[in-house]
Amino acid sequence: MQIEVPQISVEEQKKYAGKHVAIVKDKIVAYGNTAKEAFQKAKKLFPEKKTEEIGLMYIPREEMMIL
Repeated sequence: MQIEVPQISVEEQKKYAGKHVAIVKDKIVAYGNTAKEAFQKAKKLFPEKKTEEIGLMYIPREEMMIL
């Protein structure tokens, strides 16, 4: 099984910094302070989606992004 990491824009990185986001078809559809919260919000919006069709990702705060 191959996992694809979606492209997150700079604007989205700033908007969701420090949050967990739920992703459906390469779009952020929900967010929360925990992965569980983001997932539950996404599942409410997309009840027909299987668990594996909802991706989760943490967007680090800017000060955590050390390159």
